[in-house]
Amino acid sequence: MRSLFLDLLSRLFGWVYTFCWSLSFYPQPILNYKRRSTTGTTIDWPAINVFGYVAYVTSTTAFLYSPRIRHEYALRNHGLTPTVQPNDVAFAAHAVIISGLTLSQYVLPIWGFDQRGRRRLGSSVSKPILMIICGCVLGVAAVTLTVAADQGDDAEVSWAWIDVVRVSTSIANHG
Repeated sequence: MRSLFLDLLSRLFGWVYTFCWSLSFYPQPILNYKRRSTTGTTIDWPAINVFGYVAYVTSTTAFLYSPRIRHEYALRNHGLTPTVQPNDVAFAAHAVIISGLTLSQYVLPIWGFDQRGRRRLGSSVSKPILMIICGCVLGVAAVTLTVAADQGDDAEVSWAWIDVVRVSTSIANHG
């Protein structure tokens, strides 16, 4: 009975956490819309957010739904299963959508935003952010190729698909 109560409490807090963090995404696109402009803000933040949250939704979905990834996780973690819950995937998917919407305010003319006060390249992602994104994509590609080439029999000690997911998780947390 105690375990059921704690499980329900954990799930409730997980959804409350998801709801609260999801709300934090709305002020900037709403402010942009009210002002009819993105002037005074940078495109770098929503660009890196979209990239990072795509990586996060990929990794949380794999940890929650992929039997192979769950099996490889258990092999490397004393038989335990990943702690990812549906609210983690929901948060990540929502974050991709709202970050994408915010990013669209910088690059799509459908919003009809005021272009005054923008520099000539005001809707361009900065070179450092582009370099980070490219470096992360190359890192995931390198690990993916390594896993595809290795395919050892023992996922506990050789390269395995969970390593690609873990690189995506790392990008989501630090990218």
